[in-house]
Amino acid sequence: MSDAGAWPEDADPTEGYVDYVDGQSSGLFSQSGGRVQLSVDSTSVASGRGRKSVRLTSKASYNHALIVIDIAHMPADICGVWPAL
Repeated sequence: MSDAGAWPEDADPTEGYVDYVDGQSSGLFSQSGGRVQLSVDSTSVASGRGRKSVRLTSKASYNHALIVIDIAHMPADICGVWPAL
């Protein structure tokens, strides 16, 4: 994954209450059998910059793109969920 993407750990550009961390070293990212899993921090109490989360960005840039994703599971529209796909 590190060949195509990066894990920015800087402050949230939208000034949200979130602490972006490295996906691989934090345990919030895994890949197995051709599937990628992005998890949430459900064990620690949010403090400082906020709840730990991952933000995956592409190292490549595009002028035009059609991106198709196949999501096996995504949380429903409940309080606190803001999927930015």
